[in-house]
Amino acid sequence: QYVNIDYSDFITAFLCDASDASAQPVKLTSTDPYNQGDELTICVTDKGNTIIEIEEFENLKVTQEGTSDYKYVKDTVYNSDLTTIVCQDGVSAVDGRVCYAKIRLLARFFFKQNPPDLVIEGTVYV
Repeated sequence: QYVNIDYSDFITAFLCDASDASAQPVKLTSTDPYNQGDELTICVTDKGNTIIEIEEFENLKVTQEGTSDYKYVKDTVYNSDLTTIVCQDGVSAVDGRVCYAKIRLLARFFFKQNPPDLVIEGTVYV
């Protein structure tokens, strides 16, 4: 039997810089505008309280007004040319586990001089 439980209160997702895999990801508070082909990294962490532990990305999609959705991850499957997924334990027990999804932004999102915002949403296995 399949049971769907919402653990979103125990998970944090944010735009991040995960370039140093030996450290906790750095939350980005502001960025320059992105361009076609840029990489954008989403980090998802659990709270390190042992209630849940993030295992992997299940789904990750980007939507934008005026374009069709693009599923960077669908049912845990992704194109490694456009998406890189890494999950690892935090640097200490209180940091919890972290999964990174680094995605390459497609031309379809930059069809106008000032394109509409991107909306990124997804699910993770815990």
